[in-house]
Amino acid sequence: MEYGEAIMHIQFIYNSYLKNTPWDIDFELTLSKPGKLLTPQEHYLIANELERNGIKLAAICLDPLNEKEALAENLQLHCDIASAFEYRLSFRNAEIGLADPAAALKYTKGKVHFKLNNILWMSAVKLIAATDAELYGSIAAIAGVDPVAADCICGTDACKTFALSYRKVLNPKEGNLAGDIKAFLQAHRDEYAEAVRTNVGNYLKNL
Repeated sequence: MEYGEAIMHIQFIYNSYLKNTPWDIDFELTLSKPGKLLTPQEHYLIANELERNGIKLAAICLDPLNEKEALAENLQLHCDIASAFEYRLSFRNAEIGLADPAAALKYTKGKVHFKLNNILWMSAVKLIAATDAELYGSIAAIAGVDPVAADCICGTDACKTFALSYRKVLNPKEGNLAGDIKAFLQAHRDEYAEAVRTNVGNYLKNL
């Protein structure tokens, strides 16, 4: 009863827009919901119903920030369900929320997708902190983080705060710093590209 309407909506979207395209579609479904922990039983139910109705999934995405408790106890079960139905398990906020990414890699035999958007954003914030104190101060104020020490963005709590506030910082109705940040990154394109390569590389090496 809880997931029936969602399953029917997914079927409608897939059959109406994705099923008969002349190109392959990478269809990923996000199941995490704030305030609701997804059990392996619910995960299996959804995956089984979608397969039974001919829905071809590329991945199902979970958010460790919302599912931290559930994933800590049932990570292997979620990975086994994904493997059984032959889709990737995808993790949003992997670099700040997933306690053991190496385990997910192992359980899925490498058929896993870590979304590293936060690394891209945090690479920009760290570069701004080191180069443009005024812009960094504006970002920190909107994010609600003390801007006095730029090193604070390397701390776990501050990093999570920055990572989760990027929509607020870039939103024209709130922070409205998108134009300033874009101009900064265009002016520091090479430094930013190198920072992304380094930070993503370090994450992958630690798996």
